[in-house]
Amino acid sequence: MLLRLGVWLLLPVAALAQTHSTYGDPHLAELIADALERNPQVREAFAHYQAARARVPQATALPDPMLSVTQHARTPETRVGPQTTLVSVSQRFPWFGKLSDQGKLAAKRASVQAELYEARRAEVVRQLKLAYFDLRYIDQALVIAGEETELLEHYETLAQARYSQGAGLQQSVVKLQAEITRLLNRTRELERQRVDAESVLNTLRDRQPDEPIAPATPTERPNVLPEAEELYAVGREHRPEITAAFLQIETEEKAIHPRGGNTIPTSPSGRRGAM
Repeated sequence: MLLRLGVWLLLPVAALAQTHSTYGDPHLAELIADALERNPQVREAFAHYQAARARVPQATALPDPMLSVTQHARTPETRVGPQTTLVSVSQRFPWFGKLSDQGKLAAKRASVQAELYEARRAEVVRQLKLAYFDLRYIDQALVIAGEETELLEHYETLAQARYSQGAGLQQSVVKLQAEITRLLNRTRELERQRVDAESVLNTLRDRQPDEPIAPATPTERPNVLPEAEELYAVGREHRPEITAAFLQIETEEKAIHPRGGNTIPTSPSGRRGAM
């Protein structure tokens, strides 16, 4: 994983964006794309990456040449005649390998920012999925509650008719009315929860909190039941924060020991970072 040191600097911007599973739900895919494009924290992390990437060519460039002009108040006499103005140009050349080391350090720092950018994207997607699945549950619960309410109102009408004809009991009508009232209260609570879920989704997408979101369409639940050890292994291998931490360690060690003699830390996957 740490062998990707300079790869971030060679890839186009779009190649940095990892894909996220949407389980075949186009509505979820649309919300994720919108959040990753508009979320302020994602945009800030990407700006930090761009700034670090722009420092790489600056770190490997020679210092600017110096031009100096000397105007003599009193003209000195030299063997070639009087001198009134002296113009000189100087260029500093760093020690062999210094620019290369600076470029490697800048590339490491850019790689750290790239991993932090991916970590921010992943966190936004995680929060959005949690809010979206809450919304999908609420929408399904509202549909079921509406169907139950219609069914109970139908039976209440029948019970009222039987009671008015003396063939039914008032107790049956009261029980049905109590169930309808319970379902109406449940519906109002679900509607309140839906407003909260919409607010979270809109905040992640940097939109107005009260912007309406279309009802979520249920899709087939993914059949994914990984073992705990498998999850730990995937996390150690792919978490951007872990990669960024190891890259940061390598960067600091390289800054302290620019010419060998330092021990490069091993990444979670067992591979060593390369300078």
